[in-house]
Amino acid sequence: MVAEAGVARVEAVARLLAPASPQLLADRVLQSRQDWKFLLPLDVLPELLERLADDHAVLWAGSAVLARYETLYFDTADRRCFHDHRRGRPRRFKVRARTYADRRVTMLEVKRKLCSGTVKERMPRSFQDHRLDWEGSRFVATHSPLHPEQLRPVLANQFRRLTLLGVHDAQRVTFDLALSFSEGDRRRAIHGVVVAEVKSASGRARTPALQAFAACGLRPTRMSKYCVGTALVNPEIRANRFLPVLRTLSRLEAS
Repeated sequence: MVAEAGVARVEAVARLLAPASPQLLADRVLQSRQDWKFLLPLDVLPELLERLADDHAVLWAGSAVLARYETLYFDTADRRCFHDHRRGRPRRFKVRARTYADRRVTMLEVKRKLCSGTVKERMPRSFQDHRLDWEGSRFVATHSPLHPEQLRPVLANQFRRLTLLGVHDAQRVTFDLALSFSEGDRRRAIHGVVVAEVKSASGRARTPALQAFAACGLRPTRMSKYCVGTALVNPEIRANRFLPVLRTLSRLEAS
């Protein structure tokens, strides 16, 4: 009940922000960008939104400001994508099928993490079609060194996302709430914690969004929802690299 009340308060504050126009949305796609991620308690988010209000517009999902997302990640049997991230490989890849439930849209996505930033490639799919069929396999092979025939669905996650678009700066700010992960019959929800991300085309370290985070005492952290979710539902998998963020999650949930 406490978490639901917190989400309701966030939604009420977000509704006060100016709505993003279709043109602003088109200008803020940012498939190539620099990213900064943050973990914060849910009760800090309303204050942060108030600090962001003058320089950002909120993206509506139909009649809601909190959009529903569903993601299915693919990896090899030996979890190459997971371990490449765990080992800190400077060039790594992630394959996922993401459904934007409110818009009834599903995309197959390949994310490339390079030294210069993150690049995301997308291919439209039929709504809620998460298969890696021939067409999808060709897309994955085109945009990554992964062998599609070796990929299998592994981790699923669901969350609600609030998205802000920079009015003057080419950036997006996303806040993911009510996250849950599942793999087979293993499930884990994260309570009272927000995963935030500032995505910037310029890569500048001083933007209105990043200054607002700093003003709230928030510092960037290294986090991958796929890797953290995998570690949470598979505690037997080696995940020493992610222990600091897992401890932070545990501390924030307990606060």
